[in-house]
Amino acid sequence: MILTPDEVRALRNKVVLISGSSRGIGRECALLCGRAGAQVMIHGRDPVLLQELKKSFRKHNLTVHSVTGDISSPTAAAKIIATCIRIYGKMDILINNAGVSMRGNFSDCTPEVFATLLNTNTLGSMYLSHAALPHVHTRGSIVLVSSAVGLYG
Repeated sequence: MILTPDEVRALRNKVVLISGSSRGIGRECALLCGRAGAQVMIHGRDPVLLQELKKSFRKHNLTVHSVTGDISSPTAAAKIIATCIRIYGKMDILINNAGVSMRGNFSDCTPEVFATLLNTNTLGSMYLSHAALPHVHTRGSIVLVSSAVGLYG
């Protein structure tokens, strides 16, 4: 993806926290924001994957910080936001990208799978957004990433 000059200007010097940024869409969003001049906080549950992404940032001479945590916990979600604020002093944009998926047929799933999906994909984004709200409510943005697969199972 290529950003327009206006989009690059809009991201320059903004602090962006991207949940679920250790791979996939979140990883690419993080690199794109970093190349545009944003100060990026990457997030994931796997510290090894986050370290690999940090190496990619360093290859491009970009600065990045990381935070681990499970967004399905309200306490962990609050700590993720607090870590971003502690390191950068502010947060301008929260991109809620973290999520889990369900493999297999719906009829074969268990209540535990349903709970994991709900706790991470829905409540996790709510917990992060709620904790971020005092920091972005007047000048920032909260973005929710979704999938067309969610519409067409």
